[in-house]
Amino acid sequence: MKKNLLLQGRPGVGKTTLLLEELLPNRNNCAGFISQHMIKGGEIYGFCIVPFAEAYYPYTLYDSENSRTFLEKSKDGWKKNISVFITEGLKCLHVTEGKRFVVLDEIGGIELLSDGFYKRLKELFSGEIPCIGVVKSVRNYEVMRKELSLDNEYQTVRRDFQGFIEGLSDTEILTVTRNNIMRVRRRVRTFLWGG
Repeated sequence: MKKNLLLQGRPGVGKTTLLLEELLPNRNNCAGFISQHMIKGGEIYGFCIVPFAEAYYPYTLYDSENSRTFLEKSKDGWKKNISVFITEGLKCLHVTEGKRFVVLDEIGGIELLSDGFYKRLKELFSGEIPCIGVVKSVRNYEVMRKELSLDNEYQTVRRDFQGFIEGLSDTEILTVTRNNIMRVRRRVRTFLWGG
């Protein structure tokens, strides 16, 4: 069996929800984070990083004062706050001692622009503790890149990241669809608990 397991797929298919449902009963055995959608009036207004120990749902109510917000809708479009990955994100990635898994939800986005955070992600994939998470698919990356008008620096680091994870011989990447989500759930359970 491979050491790391990543899920990818269309937005809203249930990747993060699946991970939460399978891992929450054992949250004390997990380090890492989820990227939580912040909702206002039924619409996504932002995204924040939440330590896995505090994660219950993939969604939360929008709060303009949330210090963990890394992407926020404004009248001028989306605003990004990369510093959150240093101030909050690295904390989530360094508390791994005694943990059985590291949860990495929705990686492959703007967090790659934070050198320290990206370096730590690479260390975790190469480390002893198994990683399980959601990776932004190439399709989702393209949508995000256009909506945020991300420059060549991001495209370069994203290509590096894609090559890095695809080159990890001990990492399995599964594409989740509405048609195969139960099969993927069984695979996640086998990865987590054996059998």
